[in-house]
Amino acid sequence: MTKTAFIGDVHGYAPALKAALKLCRIENVTTIVGLGDFVGGYNADEECVNLVRKHFSVSVRGNHDEDDGRELQRQINDWLIRLPESIEHEGWLVTHSSPRTHRPDESTDAWNCFDDCKFSRCVVGHAHQPMLFRFSDANDFEADVLDATGDGQILEEDCRYLLVNPSLAYNRSGQQNPGFSIFESDTQRLKIVYLDLPQISRKL
Repeated sequence: MTKTAFIGDVHGYAPALKAALKLCRIENVTTIVGLGDFVGGYNADEECVNLVRKHFSVSVRGNHDEDDGRELQRQINDWLIRLPESIEHEGWLVTHSSPRTHRPDESTDAWNCFDDCKFSRCVVGHAHQPMLFRFSDANDFEADVLDATGDGQILEEDCRYLLVNPSLAYNRSGQQNPGFSIFESDTQRLKIVYLDLPQISRKL
């Protein structure tokens, strides 16, 4: 059995990243996939990047990870800008913002992602507005919106899904706690979990 954690939009917020890593150990997570935006926003960029490099299996680059003249150690900055924009990981397309031009933060945008792009499962960050979308042939121009909190959702093999992951920094959904998601391969269960600490207040 493998358990994969999707963690992104850390934005230099070390307390949330450390709490997420602790919960991953408790949950027996076997793989951590980074969704980018590890820096930019809070005050612990280098500490967060070092934790990501130590504990994450693979990662993609976010828009805040681009070299914008910030003062980081050269090796850390070089590592960030060399990260790929997207990867395929165990059946998931992983990218920071969207598999197409517009970020999928509502059901119509999600439907267009399904329509324009070829993927079975995709996970993105960037929007700071966690949602789980499922493609439906029955709906024209809108995707199904599913609740992946609590016990989560069992992903059906013959359905297509798009996960907009929570942020470890702040969310635009009104949720006041940092969050990430965990996918269990054996049961095909995907759940969004939230941490018991406040988010940062700065809006990025």
